[in-house]
Parts: sequence; C-alpha cells; structure tokens
Amino acid sequence: MSGPSLQKIGFLSSSDGTSLFFRASDLKAKKGAVVFVHGFGEHSGRYSHLAYQLSLASFASLSFDLRGHGRSDGHRAYVNSFEDYFLDVERAIDEARSLFNVKKVFIIAHSMGGLIASFLAPSLNKKLSGLILSSPAFGLTIPIPLWKSMFGRALSFLWPKFYLSSGVKGHELTTNMRFLKDYHRDPLVQRLITPRLYTEITRYQAISSLAAKNLDLPILMQLAGKDSLVSADESKKFFSLILSKDRSLKLYEDLLHEIYNEQKRDRPINDLINWMEKRCENNLPNKLLPD
Repeated sequence: MSGPSLQKIGFLSSSDGTSLFFRASDLKAKKGAVVFVHGFGEHSGRYSHLAYQLSLASFASLSFDLRGHGRSDGHRAYVNSFEDYFLDVERAIDEARSLFNVKKVFIIAHSMGGLIASFLAPSLNKKLSGLILSSPAFGLTIPIPLWKSMFGRALSFLWPKFYLSSGVKGHELTTNMRFLKDYHRDPLVQRLITPRLYTEITRYQAISSLAAKNLDLPILMQLAGKDSLVSADESKKFFSLILSKDRSLKLYEDLLHEIYNEQKRDRPINDLINWMEKRCENNLPNKLLPD
C-alpha cells in the first residue's frame, strides 16, 4: 500500500514511562500538521495512505500506536484506566508540535480514538486548531444485553486482563477488498478485547455528553451511513451538544465504518482536507467558517 516517505520512526515515552511506537512524515510541510488517534484493535500503520494524501496537500502527520496496540508497550487490548490513553495522545501531540514547524495542529481520531480525543481535547485547546472525528464510538449500534454488561463488569473487577472476542468482523469495516485483505492479514490487528477495556469504553460512552459540552474548538464530524459497529444517532446527539460554534457534520450514506478505507473514500478525504485548509487560513479561534 502506498504511503509517504517516513522522515522519522521510533518510540515515544508516555508520561508514565510506557513506550509508544510512532511514525512521522513530511516534517517540512507548510500548512499544518495532523496527529492520528486510531480506533480499537488497530494501529498507526493503517493510516499510511491517508498520511500520503495529506502530504500531497502540504500537511505533516504523526501517527502512533496507543498502549496495548500495534508495536507499543502494554498488555494487548488492555488499559487500566481510560485516562492512560489521554497520556498517550497528549505525548504524541507534544512530539508533533516539536517535530513540525507549523502553527496549526489537528487531531484526526477514529472510532474509539474519537471517544478518547473528545474527552482530552478541551484540556488541549491552546495546542489544537481543530478536531476531526471519524465514525466516533459514542455508542454501539446494537445495545449490549444487561446480563452481558454485568458479566463484563464482573470480569473487569475479577479478571481484567482476560481475553474475549471483540466480535468485530472485517466485512463490517469496509467494502474495499484491498483494505479488507490487508486487515485480515495484518498481524498487528487485535481481534480480542479485555473486560477492563470494554468497561472503560462503556463508562466513557455513558458520560460522553459531558465532553461535548466542553468542546470549544473547531470540530468536523464524519459519519458512515451504513455503520454496523458504532451508532451514528449517538454521534448526532453528541454533535448537537458541542459547545463550539465552528462545527460541521458530514454523513456519507453509502459508506461503512472505516470511511477513509472505503471504495468511495475520495469524498470524505477531500472534505477533511478542505475543512482543515479553511481553518489554516483563519487565525482567529472558534470563528464560524463554512463547510
């Protein structure tokens, strides 16, 4: 799969000492920089094609693996507390700001990454120029039965690192056969989940409205109309509560969960680039701009 030339690759140390794998590209990009926050079970390498598209538009990018994912340290698909992910993202943003000589830094956060970034972004308002949420995981399409939820909570307390199947199927992510084959062959993709990570995700989903009411920076939300994993309706509810006046919502009716990996990915990618370019032309924070 094509991607940008990597100017830097290595490991970051999160504030608690956890080693995080990262890759950075186009260090001399002119317009701005992007930090990718991937979703559950995936890793930074799955965004190389998007980093390439951004490099063509003169945006630098830094992608990294959350703890317990990809090449980063940590028990696989496990987090003791969701706040640990906040440490990872903040460290990646600081690294991007030191690597790239740009004024504008954006987050592109997918699925679980969107849930993470939404809670963290308000505390980083001065460091960020905007937040892009791709199919954010503010709720699931199929409600979890009460018995299963209670069983997961019991395991989270008694056996937090026990492995369960995540239930995520490749055909639910994309209709693009090339990306689908890559997903199934990828040894770094996690297909299991731990009870503690499950309960941390659901805990933050339950209070996600609090994050929305604190978001006061430019927001672009991009949703898949045929998403069978996360709820577009919950994302729309979240969007309606966002504090920022500069907020845009894009719905792609015929796309599955991974909108940047779909057959018709050109539209969401172009919308993303155009949105960031307009915010790079604007030097005033929280100014209402057209989509």
